[in-house]
Amino acid sequence: VPKDWALRFSRIDLDGSGYGIHNAKLSCDESCMVAFWSKGYSTFNAVRQARHEKNVGERLKLSGSVVHRFSTRFVDKTAFVLEEATDSTLEAFLSEYSRPKMLLKTSLPLLIDMLRGIRDLERSGVVHCDLTPKTIRLKGGRALIAGLKSAIILDDKDLRVHGKYATPRFAQAPELAQGEVPAASCAVWAVGWVFARMHMEGDPLQRAVRRLGDSTFENVFGAEAIIEAMHTAVGETFDIAEDPAFPDLDAAVKQLLPHLLDRNPETRWTAEEALQAATEMAKSRRIRVLPERPAPALPACWSQPHAGW
Repeated sequence: VPKDWALRFSRIDLDGSGYGIHNAKLSCDESCMVAFWSKGYSTFNAVRQARHEKNVGERLKLSGSVVHRFSTRFVDKTAFVLEEATDSTLEAFLSEYSRPKMLLKTSLPLLIDMLRGIRDLERSGVVHCDLTPKTIRLKGGRALIAGLKSAIILDDKDLRVHGKYATPRFAQAPELAQGEVPAASCAVWAVGWVFARMHMEGDPLQRAVRRLGDSTFENVFGAEAIIEAMHTAVGETFDIAEDPAFPDLDAAVKQLLPHLLDRNPETRWTAEEALQAATEMAKSRRIRVLPERPAPALPACWSQPHAGW
């Protein structure tokens, strides 16, 4: 722990390596998390990445839909103080259900929370670039956007391409496979992919690849080239309504997914359009949705003049 942080904590639960994310208690007994940078980064890269993450966090400081970083320090050791540990990840939550049996009253409020998050990202000129069930944290019945280390700032030309390969291939929007720079619409596709995973057994995009047949790739060699060809081919032909599981979905899910997983970024819903549609659907179905969370404040016992940068 950086020396000038030591008196601010009453406890940090470290594992053997001391690296990674750890639960902690501040001196005033408020909970938080402390993250230490991996040994694999040089000081230059660690500082560069820390500054980038700090810039992303600054743009999102008024959003209550993301996991907040309260303070950042990288002089002695690259370290971050994050808000209190969340309950779980969406990935762990999904593993407890036997899809496709997740009820709309469970999935729709989570979708609305995710859309609030990417709407705030969009308004701030940030694209997430690694939005999967692993980077959606659950806290108090809400879904919060986390995993912002791969996010890009659209008006930072040096960093615009950094997030292209962070998202797993089959969660990437089709336009990324065609070499386009990540844009806000890519996050809508990623949320649609996550929402589909809530209601459909397996991955609908991988099923679409299997439907194309081996002949599509007979003149393509090498694992990476085959993956690229598969993703491009699916992007040119994909239609979620053609998935064998689609007819059995709830009518509301069938109404939302084609707009979220529209392979054309020009006609794909924006985060705001998707949020409005999902919110109206929740009202019509009388599904309870929590109000938007205010941005969490820096814990009172953390001395502001000495924290951060």
